[in-house]
Amino acid sequence: MTVKTTVSWNSILAAYSKRRGKMKEAQELFDKIPHPDTVSHNIMLSCILLNSDDIETAFDFFNRLPFKDIASWNTMISGFVRNKRMSNARELFLVMPEKNDVSWSAMISGYVECGELNRAVELFEVAPVKSVVAWTAMINGYMKFGKVDLAEKLFKEMPVKNLVTWNAMIAGYVENCRAEDGLKLFKLMKRLRVRPNASSLSSVLLGCSKLSVLQFVFKNDCMMVRSSVKMDRPGQACSQ
Repeated sequence: MTVKTTVSWNSILAAYSKRRGKMKEAQELFDKIPHPDTVSHNIMLSCILLNSDDIETAFDFFNRLPFKDIASWNTMISGFVRNKRMSNARELFLVMPEKNDVSWSAMISGYVECGELNRAVELFEVAPVKSVVAWTAMINGYMKFGKVDLAEKLFKEMPVKNLVTWNAMIAGYVENCRAEDGLKLFKLMKRLRVRPNASSLSSVLLGCSKLSVLQFVFKNDCMMVRSSVKMDRPGQACSQ
């Protein structure tokens, strides 16, 4: 490539931003870009967040950006969320000039992860856009706090569900000692042709192992699950 455009530079820089331990190379490349644009700066911000244990370094870079678009704000907010710095994330969230579904989902998911369910509920209820990520985060939150009925209500109201959503409900049932409901939901998922993954099957197998009292009733269902699973760990199975 004899002539590099900013887009070309950004493509190379983006490759570094996805690999830990490449901070030095990314910085050197960034410094060589003749005319870095907003995308260049956003990629570099992502790279700093991925490689630096000191989030203040990333925040300092964010504050020095010549222009911030919505991706810049979302990237920094997500960085604070991953580091469980929800007060900092909230400060940025409140002052950002424009929010999208990524902004709302990051905050709601962050509060759920930090155990601040009430804060998550407050944001979810006023969010003008609710992505499947936000819905699923709330289901996880309700299940985490034993509010199974509220999780079920949200699950039924969801306009769109993905596999992660189904897995959250199944795992939540199992964790809340309702393995029978988890197995029933798994069977419904299969009937609706939602293809399970390893996470789905692990939750169901755990549920099967907890159904000691109802073992005889659900024996065939558990055996059906076992026969469809190719696990790396041979010890995971339903009780016989």
